[in-house]
Amino acid sequence: MIIDCHGHVSAPAELWVYKANLLSHRGEHGRRMAEVTDEEILYYANKKEMAPCGHLDMMDQAGIDLQLMSPALSR
Repeated sequence: MIIDCHGHVSAPAELWVYKANLLSHRGEHGRRMAEVTDEEILYYANKKEMAPCGHLDMMDQAGIDLQLMSPALSR
């Protein structure tokens, strides 16, 4: 099993806005989640941005079975 412990995220802008609000309000923003469908998340996860293929395709090509993610503060 190959585990990627330095993962990157490809996501719709709404999720980045949600993350920014969480960080800027230290989690005191309420319980409202970003309104993003599963289809939108899959679209961005497979979107060709800076590589010849999408994020999930690149993970498949590298043989990655599991990707670990954790929240990080923007610097």
